[in-house]
Amino acid sequence: MDLPAGPPPGNDPTAADGAETPMFRLATLDDAPEMLRVLEAAFERWPEFDIDVTPLAHLQWKMSSPVDGLLPHTVGTLDGQVIAAAIRWASYVHVDGRVLSTSSGADQAIHPDYQGRGFAALQRAGRLKLDVFGELGMGTESRHERLVNSRQRRPESRRARQELVSWTYNFDRRGALGTGYRSGGILGAASALVSTLRPRRPHAGGPDPATEPTVMPIAHFDEQADRLWELAREQFDVARVRNAAYLNWRYADPRSGRSQIFGVFEDDPDSARLAGYSVLRLSDDYASLADLLVEPGRENVAAALVRASVAHARELGCRRVVAWLPTLHPLAATLATEGFVDGGVGALMSFHQLRGSTAPVDLEWFRDPARRLHVTLGDHDFV
Repeated sequence: MDLPAGPPPGNDPTAADGAETPMFRLATLDDAPEMLRVLEAAFERWPEFDIDVTPLAHLQWKMSSPVDGLLPHTVGTLDGQVIAAAIRWASYVHVDGRVLSTSSGADQAIHPDYQGRGFAALQRAGRLKLDVFGELGMGTESRHERLVNSRQRRPESRRARQELVSWTYNFDRRGALGTGYRSGGILGAASALVSTLRPRRPHAGGPDPATEPTVMPIAHFDEQADRLWELAREQFDVARVRNAAYLNWRYADPRSGRSQIFGVFEDDPDSARLAGYSVLRLSDDYASLADLLVEPGRENVAAALVRASVAHARELGCRRVVAWLPTLHPLAATLATEGFVDGGVGALMSFHQLRGSTAPVDLEWFRDPARRLHVTLGDHDFV
């Protein structure tokens, strides 16, 4: 399937009238050092998870794009100094057999010295006048207090929401009790505790070693990932395009964060076929099952990948593994079988027409609770 060409980004600066008003324009990689200065001043910790490279290298990765080199980021300048930065991810999304362009919001900040002057509203207004990439908006809203308080929220009529379930695998009973109680009170805590007492694979009742898929670490994705995506996408109505170019940018680039990628390869007449992969992102004392994709109907491959990811997290001393999946995802039962506890709604996924875009977006179609979505933690910049 051919991917559509994105519109060339414009770079005409725009500013509202008035004294001491910032000018907003599209950012380039040359702006990264000054943008980093704003981010580090605005947040207690940036990035919020562990990385093995410098913050500048991580920002340069985040500002790069697997989509035609597009950079849909903006900066605000005042007296020649960068005082505001907004970063967006450009990618493509599979929607009901079509491919739409999207740019999802990531980091947004105003330098603390310039906060409280209404510049955030000007930043949003300025971006509307710039040629920013994307047709469909998709993502979760920021939970940062300053952004929540300053955001001009879209009316409910102009967005569609779908629930994402938060799943947790706890390595200790105390963590399981906390997860269960937050999602279901006393009954939830009791159910979570029972889950930690069940024999877990590969104990009695586990898979037959003779037929168990072989899981192996992989360093990068190739054309086998493209083939897997072509097969797997048919299971879903909505999913970010997970071809090799996107996966290598998102997970295999060491600047993106600490990743452990696992794959299951099976022999066919011509080559070893990638039947599925998982991505574990590591930070502090926990791990995130950032992505999981398998051939349709291959729950055994998914289970093997989940077990390998959990075992690796345990070896590293993590206290828990977290994952997000939509409510109707076909692999939710696999997570439950492998010892993950349903922690309830973890986030609300929002779909909307991007501001400034004229592409039609059928929100009623996205609101249908029967829509088959593939959304994971790795679709967001939390991990």
